Amino acid sequence: MTENSITAAQIETRQVLKNSFVWMTVGLILTAVIAWLVGQSKSIMEIATARPVASLVALGVWAVLGLGFGWLVRHVPYLVGVVLFILYSAFTGLT
Repeated sequence: MTENSITAAQIETRQVLKNSFVWMTVGLILTAVIAWLVGQSKSIMEIATARPVASLVALGVWAVLGLGFGWLVRHVPYLVGVVLFILYSAFTGLT
């Protein structure tokens, strides 16, 4: 395929994929940082081991965010979608 034969749809597809990978990288970095901070925090680790209900609640919030995220992201404004994605990434690191 030569440069001259690239269509507008292909250019748009590349841009969408590029943006998706950038957002996924940001989410993965946020998840890793939060997970590291949780692992370093003795108080959070004590809460998780002493009160398993708190861990289950966090896991439940994470599951609801994950399941609802796919539907919500198509129906809410861009900024709300960004906030939901950041929240989901943070809860993934927490759990």
